Formats: sequence, C-alpha cells, structure tokens
Amino acid sequence: MSKSRKKGTTFERTIANYIALWIPGTDRAAPHGSKDVGDIYIPGENRFIIEAKCHRDMRLSEWVDEAAVEAANAGVHVGVVVHKRTRRPVHDQYVTMTLENFMRLMVR
Repeated sequence: MSKSRKKGTTFERTIANYIALWIPGTDRAAPHGSKDVGDIYIPGENRFIIEAKCHRDMRLSEWVDEAAVEAANAGVHVGVVVHKRTRRPVHDQYVTMTLENFMRLMVR
C-alpha cells in the first residue's frame, strides 16, 4: 500500500470512528469498483454517505460532485465531503456540501 493510500485509509477510519461515537453503526463502506458508494456510510433514517479526503490541496467542486455521484450509487439523497484540516484533531475537520444537501439534512 502506498504512503498516500495509507494516509487516506487512516483518515477514513478516524472519521468513521469519531462519527460512530455519535451515530452507532457508522462504518467505512466496502469498495464497489466503478460504482463507488463513498468512503463512510451513515446508517438510519437520515442515512447518507461521506467522501473522505486527506489532501493538502482542496478541490472542493470536484469532491462535492464525486460525493453526489457516489450518493446516487448508494441510493441515498445526500453525499458530503469531509476533508483534512492540517494539524487539527478529528472533531475539527471540514465538512463541505451543497446548500441543497444541507437543507435536506436540516429538514428531515
């Protein structure tokens, strides 16, 4: 496993473990090849997926579009991006989504 892949996997696991403290059953999603369903699955009535990004540079538009495709692949309405905030603890990472997805989470 490459160094960058290992960092990404560790980041995904860290995020999934933190969210699982709040929402039991949260876990990393199994790989699905060309029909990827995101990196982290949030179970329950308001289920959604998370695309986790551990990159130094931010490509928010690309990542939000990727999360939307993967949410559709997973059959859920909302996909969000959690991305690395350098030298910050897990609870201090960034979350990016469209305004529409934010409203979908708020009104459910």
